[in-house]
Amino acid sequence: MLRVRAAMLKISATSRVGATLSETLLAGAAIGLLLLLTALGVEQIRTELKIRQTRQLLVLLRSALLAYHQSAGVWPDPTDPPSESPPRGPTVPPEEQAARRVAALLAADEASRELMQDIPSLLRGATAPRDRQAPQASDPGILLRDSWGMPLWCLTAGSPAQVQREAVAANQGCPIFISAGQDRDFGAIERSAGADNLRSDELPPMTRPG
Repeated sequence: MLRVRAAMLKISATSRVGATLSETLLAGAAIGLLLLLTALGVEQIRTELKIRQTRQLLVLLRSALLAYHQSAGVWPDPTDPPSESPPRGPTVPPEEQAARRVAALLAADEASRELMQDIPSLLRGATAPRDRQAPQASDPGILLRDSWGMPLWCLTAGSPAQVQREAVAANQGCPIFISAGQDRDFGAIERSAGADNLRSDELPPMTRPG
């Protein structure tokens, strides 16, 4: 009788231990899932904030372009005066060179300068001109980056590819700033192909001069 009772007590204790282990594993799995969902939520929020910040930058640039056009009567031309590539370093894509030069022209113009000064320093990496008295002749431009740290591109009426020039013509001649987006890859410039890209011609201007 004593042996039977002892065996029953042993079985009962073993069951309690098993239940405790199962509950611990289930609780651990639930906590892990909760942490995963929280991490995914935080990453999604971070991505949305970066998209919003980059869109705000593009809206600001579009507004600066409109202010420049109203003041000068023409759109900023990155080839007038001719841009000068840095003598050393990796080759810069022509679209990035255009973005640097157009940004420098916008920053130098009185009508658009104030808007350019509103660009956060985190998104603006100024390249120091060799001659401060004649920045347009020697300044390689102003390097603008999106929220993912990628340099912006700019399409102009003088862009090398026909599809780029056609996009600018469809935008009434206004240059188009482009961010590579979350995947950091510009890919094809067409809107349908570059679904991840963010473009200034797809966003309304912050201000409409005049």
